[in-house]
Amino acid sequence: MLPTKTNSFDIVAVKSMTIQDLKAELAKTLTVTAEYLMYIAAIWRELEERGEDLSELRHGMMAYIPLIATNQLDARLVVNYAGQKTLLSSMAKLPLKEQQKLAEKGTLDVVILGDNNQKLIKEVKISDLTAAQVYQAIGEGKIKTPEQQYQILLVRNKVRSKSKPKKTYRLTKNLKIDGENLVIAGKHAVSIEFLKNYLEDNNEL
Repeated sequence: MLPTKTNSFDIVAVKSMTIQDLKAELAKTLTVTAEYLMYIAAIWRELEERGEDLSELRHGMMAYIPLIATNQLDARLVVNYAGQKTLLSSMAKLPLKEQQKLAEKGTLDVVILGDNNQKLIKEVKISDLTAAQVYQAIGEGKIKTPEQQYQILLVRNKVRSKSKPKKTYRLTKNLKIDGENLVIAGKHAVSIEFLKNYLEDNNEL
């Protein structure tokens, strides 16, 4: 059983630690936190087996406890990436061995497009993954190969190239004739003679 006293610590001792000591303590604390989650998961599983309804507790970090309790999610991933729902949801669908590898490595190979759609592989911290990169690299219960990711990016790029370009201007009725010029929105002007010739040349008159 894990120790019950978790809120007692010496703030003076913390302030006197070196940076290396602080980092070591932080790493140790994260390990303990993951162990506590597994302990909570064991309690959760036992209560459910005894017929207790725990639905009211399924919120925040506790929402992942049932997955930890049934060995569907590595507790370390919850500790490391709490708050990143899209990421945790995708990783929870991976086999537990794959999750354990991600928890230990902390990075994932992600494909990006270079010049002329060249395939480039970049090692990215899992915590830095965007939602798009998560969907690109993890799906259907597996980590996608670089080639699979590359094909996804090519399809996305093709779809974007076919989409209509956005207008970079706004329509306005703010027009004013100033001598031989047409003033538009009080900022720009064009010669009325030039405008007439342009419309004629483009069969707009």
